Amino acid sequence: MTGVSLGVVWSPCAGPILATIAALAVTREVSVDVVLVTLAYVIGVGIPLFLFASAGAWIFTKSRLISRYTGRLQQAFGIVMILTAIGMYTNYDTVVAATLLDTLPAYAHWQNTLEENQLVQAQLEMLTRKNIRPTAAVALPDLGPAPDFVGITQWLNTSTPVSLSQLRGKVVLVDFWTYACINCIRTLPHVTSLYEKYKETGFIVIGVHTPEFEYEKRTANVERALQQYKIHYPIAQDNDYATWKAYHNRFWPAQYLIDTKGHIRMVHTGEGEYEAIETAVKVLIREAGST
Repeated sequence: MTGVSLGVVWSPCAGPILATIAALAVTREVSVDVVLVTLAYVIGVGIPLFLFASAGAWIFTKSRLISRYTGRLQQAFGIVMILTAIGMYTNYDTVVAATLLDTLPAYAHWQNTLEENQLVQAQLEMLTRKNIRPTAAVALPDLGPAPDFVGITQWLNTSTPVSLSQLRGKVVLVDFWTYACINCIRTLPHVTSLYEKYKETGFIVIGVHTPEFEYEKRTANVERALQQYKIHYPIAQDNDYATWKAYHNRFWPAQYLIDTKGHIRMVHTGEGEYEAIETAVKVLIREAGST
């Protein structure tokens, strides 16, 4: 099923699956289960690609009407590729993605439901042997003092730099993100709504914008993203990955929930678990004596 899905869409996110299979092959003995996993994946990928290739060849060879315009069709698809490249270079592709998510909110809800399915999570747990997602019970252990914001290139949405010592007494959500990451884009509506909903109760969000690509380091691009996604909380440009490394972070997006004493109480990576995160925020707000 994974192979078929990736064969249909063939997105860059196929990389982790390919890496997993490669890692299985080089770190374990060549056993029956490794061979079967590899064969199943390859067959799954091959089926839709073979069907697409066969159907395309049949259409172009059997249909004289289409064959007559083959050159024009190639030119048309070439124009599509050029426009796509321009959109990616100008970052307009992220605008299109965000617009589609706003227009079709049910899609994001369906995708989150699929990714948070118990069967999916169970299989991920078997692969990683480590559960990085919070449980439904929203346990909030004390994970130690939170690192401060270091090496920040520039602060946006605030007139002065922000430090954790200044935020003592507040519940803080540190959100690592970058504006061209589709996973970050899908979480932003939930993060911004949390801020707007609880900002009057001693809660604040600090966005740490750590760029994945070189063009994401440009302040003007980040400022456009803040306007586009209606982000009003302080944003730290972490262009040199200093704060990222201080938190030992590895993922986009990632949220670190910090209590009023400056201690990390919850870590969440990726999308989903929005209700659990909001519940944790409310628990810490109540701990601080607010309602």
